Amino acid sequence: MADAGPAPTPTPTPSETLAPLVEDSGPEDTGVDTGVKYQGGGLTANQLRVKQCCNAIRAQGKSLGTAPEAANFTNAAAMCDQLVGAVGPSTAGQVPELAPVKAMLAGKTLPPLCSGL
Repeated sequence: MADAGPAPTPTPTPSETLAPLVEDSGPEDTGVDTGVKYQGGGLTANQLRVKQCCNAIRAQGKSLGTAPEAANFTNAAAMCDQLVGAVGPSTAGQVPELAPVKAMLAGKTLPPLCSGL
């Protein structure tokens, strides 16, 4: 019988050509304070105040359960969330961008976090 030559090299399967995945959970915590602090996703201090107010309005709506007013607070909180990005810096603490939210909740007691906005 004649020698047919070397056997052909087998084609690698995809699992043989891919490197294994390595989980990376980010930089390790070394316990050293680098001075870099998370600031809430690039929001200004005024926007953070408004965001806290929105969350307080939402919580007040949830605390009302199934009362008819609960929907007003939930809808106002959703509108408030949409307006957070439009809030500019304010030296007097007033946030005119929240006028539609205040109009929706006219005659209702706002959470203390929202006072002065």
